[in-house]
Amino acid sequence: MSIIVKELLYRYTYFVGKNLNSSMLIANAYDHRSDAFSSVGALLAIISAKLGLRIMDPIGSIIISLFIFKMGVDILKENTSIIMDALPSKQMQTYINTLINSVEGVRGFSATKIHPVGRNFFY
Repeated sequence: MSIIVKELLYRYTYFVGKNLNSSMLIANAYDHRSDAFSSVGALLAIISAKLGLRIMDPIGSIIISLFIFKMGVDILKENTSIIMDALPSKQMQTYINTLINSVEGVRGFSATKIHPVGRNFFY
């Protein structure tokens, strides 16, 4: 039951995180998935021990650890650009420049500095 609930929580939290552009919610979703993987590993270890295959417990633990490590690297790669104050996509920059130009009285501008703060952009 824990595996199913945690996987459903992962899917829902990830969906909401993507819709809100919230890296915090997406990271929380990955935490749910790592819990599900850990539960799968525990279940397989118990079944293997009952079948006399005790070697499967450490092997399963290593595999689950690698999955969790990969999720951590994915989260780190996804958020490093935010931490380093990288520019948003060209699409977003073009959209914001179009908004600035559409304001009555604006004759032009030389540069914009756009950076993400949470799920919003400040410029």
